[in-house]
Amino acid sequence: MNDELELRNKELVSSAIQILRKSEEMKQTISSLQEINERASPEDTKLLLSVIRKLKMELEHSSWEEFEVPFKQLHSKFYTKLVEKYPELTRAEVKVCALLKLNLDTKQISSILHKAPASIEVDRSKIRKNLGVTNTKTSLHRHISTNI
Repeated sequence: MNDELELRNKELVSSAIQILRKSEEMKQTISSLQEINERASPEDTKLLLSVIRKLKMELEHSSWEEFEVPFKQLHSKFYTKLVEKYPELTRAEVKVCALLKLNLDTKQISSILHKAPASIEVDRSKIRKNLGVTNTKTSLHRHISTNI
């Protein structure tokens, strides 16, 4: 049972990394379109801005949804326990906790959630406070994995 769970966790981390790569590629595409837009004619600018907006919206929604569905299948009780034990956590902090459970680092989490690494650090700090993890030597990943 533990071996199967470990294997599925590895698959989930692999999926998160694929999402991360896809996200980075999409960000590069958006950046390229923005550069093209700077040199485009006024008619083309309107079209390019529309495409850029659509890509940004897709980027924000698809990354988390692609991750959340298999995560919930594998760790079905995690969200329930987390919210029951710590109802003061925001939705954003719950997302960070899910990614921390997989031992992803701040940079990986920031890419998946499309937030700045500094923002993730703030979330981690708030999570530590809400979970009562005051010792900075205690791994937040370990605390989440063993206590939730």
